[in-house]
Amino acid sequence: ALYLPALFAAAVGVVAVAIKTKSMLWCCVSGIGLYIVLSLV
Repeated sequence: ALYLPALFAAAVGVVAVAIKTKSMLWCCVSGIGLYIVLSLV
């Protein structure tokens, strides 16, 4: 997988989750989860 697009997409996802949930924990969880999923693609 290409790391830069994966990082960018994960960052966008984290921002979206941050706006939706206003929760630091979910930001971390979603960021890690998205990055793992995207890096496997």
